[in-house]
Amino acid sequence: MDPISSPASGSVLEYASITVMKKQQQQEQQTVTELVSSVAQSSSNPAHLGQNVDVRA
Repeated sequence: MDPISSPASGSVLEYASITVMKKQQQQEQQTVTELVSSVAQSSSNPAHLGQNVDVRA
């Protein structure tokens, strides 16, 4: 029996897919965390900016 068609190879492929997916999710989570923290820190605009916004068209 060749190793590609053996029952264990499916388990290995599933494990590899899950591992890659988890790694991708961790990277996305890290990226989102960095973006959110950078947005929270960047307030270079004056405090009065955006206080009086006319929302009517």
